[in-house]
Amino acid sequence: TNLGATPGEAEVFSDLQGTREIWDYVLGLMNKAGFLRFRPWIARDVELFLKSFELPMGKSYDAIHVRRGDKLVEEAREDVVKYWLSQGHTDEDNLPSDYVPFAAYLSKWDGPDACPVDDNGEVQVVKRNVYIATDDPIVVHEEIAALPNHISPNTILWNDCHELTFYFNPTDDSAFHLNGNGEGGFEEGHEVEGGDSCFGRYHRNIASIADMMILSKARTFIGDYNSNWGTVIRTMRVRLSEPVSRHDSATDGDGSIARERNMHRVGSFTRTLDTRVLWGAKRVRAPGY
Repeated sequence: TNLGATPGEAEVFSDLQGTREIWDYVLGLMNKAGFLRFRPWIARDVELFLKSFELPMGKSYDAIHVRRGDKLVEEAREDVVKYWLSQGHTDEDNLPSDYVPFAAYLSKWDGPDACPVDDNGEVQVVKRNVYIATDDPIVVHEEIAALPNHISPNTILWNDCHELTFYFNPTDDSAFHLNGNGEGGFEEGHEVEGGDSCFGRYHRNIASIADMMILSKARTFIGDYNSNWGTVIRTMRVRLSEPVSRHDSATDGDGSIARERNMHRVGSFTRTLDTRVLWGAKRVRAPGY
């Protein structure tokens, strides 16, 4: 109840047993109550920074997290190799790239068979604003430029019916990382971001928090769970399912049947907003595992 649970939700929570189910229910309660909040000055600066974005956040939008850099050098190398092997490449030392290409993220979108049609059977184009959070913006921009079916420099027609317009963080003129260029620290060219000064680090943190807020609220999120960032985004996208009561089914007088039926439905007590994992682990580990 300290997390804002109703009596019915508290009762449901008391019956949960699996670690993952318990953790997801706690996350659902926390997100419902708005428990995760920033310090006032951070909330203020993030809000001001978000106003500089071109992304129309007053409308629904989708988001893609393209994580590269130091994360792929060692920790996720095996997953990158696995992806390219699945694409027919056999030489692990001579792959097309040392990362999963941006087009692969777009492959998680619904196919042409899911395109809406009108009464005459004509395919209807669906316009979608897509925010891209990445530590490799220059290369991702180049990959977008190489995609087919361009309507404008940042807009393409994908799978015959999805008109995707891409938006980036306004600080993405050059790649950045919270700690410079990842494990390698700061290199020449990062002076524009404030280098390793307190001001520079604070600015990069505000930019990253803004990314986090946008990704967590997206209608559809495409990414991975291989980084701490992906795990945090998933944490913020867990929601409680429709309110339930332990006694919402027929009982035998002492509630035993109702308890048994609800415990069988544990998996339905929470849901995650539409999230599509491209590569790597498909599930987030519960805390402590």
